[in-house]
Amino acid sequence: KTSVDANTRITISVNDKNLVNKKDNLRNDLISLTSIDKVEISVEADVIVLDVDNDYFDSSPVKKIFDKWELNYKEEFDTSVIADSEF
Repeated sequence: KTSVDANTRITISVNDKNLVNKKDNLRNDLISLTSIDKVEISVEADVIVLDVDNDYFDSSPVKKIFDKWELNYKEEFDTSVIADSEF
C-alpha cells in the first residue's frame, strides 16, 4: 500500500452491540482502502475514527464495508481537518 497523506479525520458514530466482534474485520477492510491512512475503533466510545486523504476519500466503499459487516452506524460522518505539522 502506498503512503497516504492524511489531512482529514473522519469520526463515525456506531451503535452496534457486536462492534467488539467485528472490530478486527472492519479494521482490516478499512485500512485496505487506498485513501485511508489510519483506522481507530473504540468499542468503549462507540466510534470509528479514520485518518484520510480528503482529496481521494470516498465514503461509498466505507459504507459498503459497514454494510458487509452489518454495522449499525450514523449515516452522517463528522469530519475535521488534521493540522499540518510542517511549518
